[in-house]
Amino acid sequence: MLQIKSLTNRQRFLLLWITGITLGWTLIIYPGLIYRDRALSSWAMLLPIALNLLVFSFLLGAIIGLMQYVFCRFDIAISWKWILISAFSYGIGTSIAFLFSSTLIGITTPAPLSSGGSSSMSMPLDFTMLFGGGLTALIQALAIRNIFSGNTKEMLLWVLATALSWEAGFFISAYALGANLPLFLQSGLAGLAIGLASALLLNIEIKNMQNQITNTATKNN
Repeated sequence: MLQIKSLTNRQRFLLLWITGITLGWTLIIYPGLIYRDRALSSWAMLLPIALNLLVFSFLLGAIIGLMQYVFCRFDIAISWKWILISAFSYGIGTSIAFLFSSTLIGITTPAPLSSGGSSSMSMPLDFTMLFGGGLTALIQALAIRNIFSGNTKEMLLWVLATALSWEAGFFISAYALGANLPLFLQSGLAGLAIGLASALLLNIEIKNMQNQITNTATKNN
């Protein structure tokens, strides 16, 4: 899916990787932000919202994957299938995270969703982004596990760090909302935080992999 080259320009690749994620989140607003103040007043509302999140998050992931494919393919060997993986991970990760978060809150505080519309709760965007980031990262990690040399601990670190970066993106977007920035900038700033976090982790993995390639080549010579 992604194959590092011994001559990969690590700095340029990581800059373009971050650019792809940031531009994606700017051009296609993360759908959870649109539903930020949506009042949830019944269980029946969850599935239609989850389907909308699935469609628009799928589109967001596809745009990000496409830009990363176009921008990064001169520095790494990247398959066109990455576009599908990116789209699938974003769509599934966000929609499942929303259903899980809403169900968890609905069970532990049943009044809003079981009140027949007499009370409501806001969309649990914080938990949706936290769990959604983790699920998205998990799907992607399984697809590019060669980058992690099959190391389960490193893959789990990727998942945890990405989940936390999505949560950081939530707080950054909330701050941008308070500063009256346009919605596309709120989303773009969240994407920038996520891109920086993933690039930091990829930098470590790529550096280690390039060192292994260099050491192997030296031994063979």
